[in-house]
Amino acid sequence: MDEQRYTALTKIAWAFVFTLLDFHVGILNILPDFIGFALIYAAIKQLEKEQRDLTLLKPFAIALMLWTSVDWILKWFGVSADQILPLVGMIISLISLYFHFQLLTDLAQFAPDDDEGNEIRSKLLLIRNVLIVVHTATILGTEMMKYWEDMQFVLMWTFPVIFINIIGLIANLFALRRKLDPKSKPEETA
Repeated sequence: MDEQRYTALTKIAWAFVFTLLDFHVGILNILPDFIGFALIYAAIKQLEKEQRDLTLLKPFAIALMLWTSVDWILKWFGVSADQILPLVGMIISLISLYFHFQLLTDLAQFAPDDDEGNEIRSKLLLIRNVLIVVHTATILGTEMMKYWEDMQFVLMWTFPVIFINIIGLIANLFALRRKLDPKSKPEETA
């Protein structure tokens, strides 16, 4: 079970690299989000017996994977899925908020009950809260920009907060993965 948990957390840690970091070469995002959601889906399948709440996230992972793959393809043609179906895009944004909130909540539960594990758990939950609040503000602010031009200036200040938290989240997911590495556990002596 430890090896399976470690493998699943490896997938999830890398998945967040794909879903939260965007590196573009021209119009092409070389870290497509749909790959991240596919990795998360695979990890959920591995962990669902251990953490039953994760099963509830499978349909959302599929929806996010499909939406982001369609969006990635459409961007090759200079358009985004949000432009074509803005209402669906807003619903997907809400699904994404819930999905990330619940996934990070569930992942924090895997942290061992020791000093380092408790610190990782606390950081994951804090980062989860900050990211959700700032992401919600960004979604609302983007909509408000249609009516208030100065909102762009306000939104500009959310990006450093988001970036710092993304780096912290990825670092803490890899720290949790390292903490749960079955090869790093000391051998028990009889």
